[in-house]
This record gives sequence, structure tokens and C-alpha cells, in this order.
Amino acid sequence: MKTIALLAGLLVSSVSSAALAYRPVQTADIPELVRTLEREPLAPGARKLRQDLLAWATQTRDVTVTVCDVLGPVPGSTVPYGPELLLQAMLGNAAFQLENPASKDDEEMAQMAGITSLLRAYQATLAADPNARIPQYDTWLVELEAGRLARDRALVIKEKCSGGPAMA
Repeated sequence: MKTIALLAGLLVSSVSSAALAYRPVQTADIPELVRTLEREPLAPGARKLRQDLLAWATQTRDVTVTVCDVLGPVPGSTVPYGPELLLQAMLGNAAFQLENPASKDDEEMAQMAGITSLLRAYQATLAADPNARIPQYDTWLVELEAGRLARDRALVIKEKCSGGPAMA
């Protein structure tokens, strides 16, 4: 597991709506901002928004996101948009915790929310850049649509996310 502070240096990543215009990030806005990045991951302003959300995540006490090796090929140096997708998974996890405070300690549910957010951003990325295809994520999208992805990833999440420090 890695801390978000270590990832901050790695996540210099690349949202056209008014939601992407600069404004200080407020905790209440996080879920909608994360959804905006799911819909428009490559839009102008998306990079700055990711940086702002990462800064929020490193400072907040409202959520604790565990970063563990459950994202298949991400992080990877040759994965198209790998840093953006990694951060999207982290932010999707945080948004889930904010929207579901009674379940915020359910690691499996939080990790699946992150994976689902990553996959939504991946779909939108493919629409803008068809060369960004990641075969494993194509498979995961099929499993997600069929309602099998959470079941199929549960064991991996349990194995990879148990023990070790979490990031706040």
C-alpha cells in the first residue's frame, strides 16, 4: 500500500463545464466533481481539478483512502492515462465514503466504488482517444455491466487491501 503523499509526485495528470472553473474545493462538492471527471476526464481544466482534489484528499480527515494493488494494469508506466485513472479510482473511493458514511469503513465497497469510477472515466477517455484502449478494462466493463465485477474483484480486494497503513 502506498500513501497519497507518495502518489502526489507521480500524479501530474492531464472538465469543460462550469464545475471545472477554478474555485476552492469544498467537501460537499467532492462527489459531483468526481462525477464530472468521470464524464470528462480529458477536458480542459481536468488536470487542475485533479490536482485540487488530490490536495483536498491529502488534507481532509473526512475520508481515508487505502491504495492497494487492485487496479490491474494501473499504475503502470506504459498504460495510457495511467496516472489519471489511478487518481480517479482514489477519488471515486473518497466520493463513495462521503456519500455513504455508514459504509465508509467497508473496504470492499469503497474499493469497488473506486474501480467503478475509474471504469467510467476510462469509457469517456476511449470516446475521446480510441487509442487508449486497455484490454483488461474492456473485460471489466463487460463484467460490470453483467453485474459480476464486484464478485470477481472481492477476493483480490480482500487479499491486497488487508493490513498495512492507509492514507488519509
